[in-house]
Amino acid sequence: MSIPQCALFRRQILAFVSFALLVFGAAAARATDIFDGTNLTIPVLTIGFAEYLNVVVKASPQDIVSGPSGTSPLGGGDIYRSASNQLYIPAVTFGPNTFYNMVITPGSLVSIGGIYYADTFNGTDLTIPYVIVPGARLSNVILAVSTPNIVSVGGGLPTVDYDTYANGQLHIPAVQVGSKVYTNVVLAVGPGNIVYSISGKVSGLTAGQQVTLVDKTGDTVTVSANGAFMMPTALSPGGQYAVTVQSQPTGSYCTIANGAGTMGT
Repeated sequence: MSIPQCALFRRQILAFVSFALLVFGAAAARATDIFDGTNLTIPVLTIGFAEYLNVVVKASPQDIVSGPSGTSPLGGGDIYRSASNQLYIPAVTFGPNTFYNMVITPGSLVSIGGIYYADTFNGTDLTIPYVIVPGARLSNVILAVSTPNIVSVGGGLPTVDYDTYANGQLHIPAVQVGSKVYTNVVLAVGPGNIVYSISGKVSGLTAGQQVTLVDKTGDTVTVSANGAFMMPTALSPGGQYAVTVQSQPTGSYCTIANGAGTMGT
């Protein structure tokens, strides 16, 4: 009887952001907003490509730009445009009443519960799903940053919809750090801050099997289904990597293709 094999193919030199998080964020329930006379609570708010969860802002009837109108929502969810500082609300409850299709100029930000498909920071690496740079739009960029890179943290609702980079400064609408969300962050960074993640693809695993991979840095990842994987720690250009199988799947033998090399640019 032949022994099933799985092959690990060469990682691409750009990190990927978990598609599962994006799908979950896009599918999050579009519950009706709640207004208590002072605060407007928004379950899911779209700003640019990111989705902000459980956002609370100050609001009052004087903030209404247009509406309410109709007897049902005309859109799928709340959308905020930073350039105009206007918030579209499909549905909001106030006491026993529900109002539809309003545009308001929101007041100050009270809190944000979390974000999907926005920047994340793990203490060493800043992962950016989408950034606009002069003459180009880049996706899945990872930067090594630390406290000296911070220029300012403005707070409040985002003043830009997307990450933008120019003249050595990166402007970030929002970044998730653990359980906290920081908005309007400005960092001083350059090409030297760019790092890359070791990733690849697993094939040949059957149901119930898993394989554990280890890099020479000590990073490990356990893969339990065919498809893409990524090692936890990113490397700077010129860094050495050597991925091997630490633990084989039961009843199978995995081999690695292109598992060692030097991180390029």
